[in-house]
Amino acid sequence: MDIKLTFAKIRGISLTEKVTFTRNLALIVKAGMSLPEGLEILSRESSSPFFSLIIGQIKKDVIQGKEFSIGLARYPRVFNAFYISMVKTGEISGSLEGILKNLATHMEKERALRSKIIGALIYPGIIVSVMLLVIIGTMTFVVPRLTEVFQNFNATLPLSTRILIAASNAMSEHFLLFIGSVIGFILLIWYIFFQTQRGKIAFSWLILHLPPFNNITKKLNTARIARTMQTLVKSGVSILDALTITADVLQNHYYKTMILESRKQVEKGKQLNEILRAYPALYPPLATQLIAVGEQTGALELVLADLADFYEDAIDTITKNLSSVIEPVLMIIIGTLVGLLAISLLQPIYSLTSQINP
Repeated sequence: MDIKLTFAKIRGISLTEKVTFTRNLALIVKAGMSLPEGLEILSRESSSPFFSLIIGQIKKDVIQGKEFSIGLARYPRVFNAFYISMVKTGEISGSLEGILKNLATHMEKERALRSKIIGALIYPGIIVSVMLLVIIGTMTFVVPRLTEVFQNFNATLPLSTRILIAASNAMSEHFLLFIGSVIGFILLIWYIFFQTQRGKIAFSWLILHLPPFNNITKKLNTARIARTMQTLVKSGVSILDALTITADVLQNHYYKTMILESRKQVEKGKQLNEILRAYPALYPPLATQLIAVGEQTGALELVLADLADFYEDAIDTITKNLSSVIEPVLMIIIGTLVGLLAISLLQPIYSLTSQINP
């Protein structure tokens, strides 16, 4: 059981499962059922055995007299700081049902946003994967057969063909080593960019400057900041706490730094919009102006909701057109690679044909 629980902590739980859990728990609280009874039902009904195990452990914590938020905090890979802070606010204010509804709505919008971005990247991903498979297949099966023909005729091969044959021989003779090297290289890149602090900073800089992802990254983070802040403010969280929690939610180093610096300045008495004006490359002037209006009129929550909707709609438009932007670039890359392969393989064949039929 302990091994399963440890694996469940490491594995994490899908956003869809957490949305369903949160939405159902809100209904249970509204119906007046006790929290342990509700958690027992949700544990039995969960489609994920790992999530079921986690819910069961949280139920035990609640029965032992611990706060619900403390039970959630034991599983940081499942329930992030935003989720826990929202629940804690609901426990303190006695409005857990409303907080859970806000949480579920927030996560549903986050899920929709992720789906749009992932959906836009599926087509380019398939094209690149097919291209790599074709190249590997050509190098492994086609080039060796042509190499035998060239050797039988003692043909003088151009440099590009000799390089191609050398690479093909290396792949054919050490195929498992080649596959292992590719997998190792991918894991190394993943570790550098996603597991080390310097790598995370470098990756954050890269996607902020590499077209067309830079435009999506800026709008995505602007929408995420607005949506998270709006949900927290609506639930009664102070602006300082809201900024701290929002920084925890953000993954881009530069946006995280911006929000943490904003919190320090707000604590000193500055207006949020004045602080964000110092980051025009990260936070659009339009968003800053609207936040200024929200702070002056006392309608910051409504302004943040409108901002989030506006930029989420903008992301929707961009992702719909993303394939048409990436496709020409992919076609150029694929065409170049295919052209180089064709020249390297056909040029010696043409020379042999000319020698046989002068």
